Amino acid sequence: MCLRKIVHVYDPPLKESRIGYKVFEEYDDELRALYFSCSFDLDGWNIDKETDNIVGTLGIIYPSGYHVYKNLKDISFYTIEHSPDDLVVYKVEIQDIVAYGTNTSFGKVGLSHCYVAKKLRLIEQVNEI
Repeated sequence: MCLRKIVHVYDPPLKESRIGYKVFEEYDDELRALYFSCSFDLDGWNIDKETDNIVGTLGIIYPSGYHVYKNLKDISFYTIEHSPDDLVVYKVEIQDIVAYGTNTSFGKVGLSHCYVAKKLRLIEQVNEI
C-alpha cells in the first residue's frame, strides 16, 4: 500500500510511541507484509533500515517505513481487495514515525489514515476487521 496524500513528513522522525494496526498475510507461522514480503519478529522491535524514499500513488515521494493504520476502520477500507480469511491483523506499537497520510480505498468511497514508521512492535492479534 502506498499513500496518495501526505499530511505530514517528520524530519527528524517523531519519537513518541503511537498505537495502530498492521495487516499481514500468514505463511507457515510467519507474518509477511502484503506488498513487500519481509518477515516480522513476533517478540521484539522490527526496524526498517531502508533509506530510500517511496514513490507513492500519484507520484508523491515520502520516506520508506512500515505502513500502519491509525484505527480498525481504516483497515476495513483496505481489505476490500483481499479476503479477510487470508489476512491477520495486529495491534502494534510504532516509533520513529517519518510520515502520516491517507490513501483512498481502491476506488471505494472513504479514506484510510496511515502512519509510516521505522520501528514496529506487535502487541496482540486482532480478530476483527
